[in-house]
Amino acid sequence: MKKPKLQTQLDLVAEHAKRLADPKRRDKGLLIFGSTGVGKSHVLKRGIGRYILLQESTRVGLLDTLREHPKATVLSDDNDGTWTDIPTLNVLKAALAARNQRNQ
Repeated sequence: MKKPKLQTQLDLVAEHAKRLADPKRRDKGLLIFGSTGVGKSHVLKRGIGRYILLQESTRVGLLDTLREHPKATVLSDDNDGTWTDIPTLNVLKAALAARNQRNQ
């Protein structure tokens, strides 16, 4: 029997979470979006293990967290405004590009 589409999508989230949690992998960024209340955050949190949660963070808060925890997995949940704010996107871009500081 074929899996429902939502379950297939959540299985993919779980697979990507495992890749993020694996220190041997280079996958260090993941964007997940979709309908409210389907379980995206729950599946991701269960799959990545330890993480720092940012909710409704400011640009400065995001940058401070990335600086204070350079090797941590940072989960930014329900920060929709981030994707429409160019300066915040530039902070994320710089943080993800700074492989020497964050990903070694």
